[in-house]
Amino acid sequence: MPPFDTDKLLDDVGRRILLLLQENARLSFSEIGRQVGLTQPAVAERVRRMEENGIITGYHAAVNPEKMGRGVNVFIHVTAHDGRYERIEAFARKQPDITECYCIAGKVDVLIKASFESLAQLKAMVDELAQFGSVESSVILEAYVSRRALE
Repeated sequence: MPPFDTDKLLDDVGRRILLLLQENARLSFSEIGRQVGLTQPAVAERVRRMEENGIITGYHAAVNPEKMGRGVNVFIHVTAHDGRYERIEAFARKQPDITECYCIAGKVDVLIKASFESLAQLKAMVDELAQFGSVESSVILEAYVSRRALE
């Protein structure tokens, strides 16, 4: 089956469906339908097509790291010695403390988001990452905007 026209999927109703799912992925299709003016089957079909076309890529539980005993949340910037980030990516995939890892453009090659129980754990991670290049870390003091829904 050929991909569905994404412009049709992302009309005003489609965008409202996406917004509702981003705010609460546990909403039933019936409830979403009530809010956007569609039947439950129509919402289910739209969501299925959005999934098939890669617009919706998954459903996730948002977890508070502090409640999990991980009160030290950081961004770590790594500039690779050789400009290659692939080894950093492979390393990051194996680290349970790293929650996000991005290859980025600019002075820094890789941006990592991680959560630790202590500053000692952060220091150990920085020391390990130093094998790949120069490392800087920024402790997150407070999140002003987090997981904003795309409209």
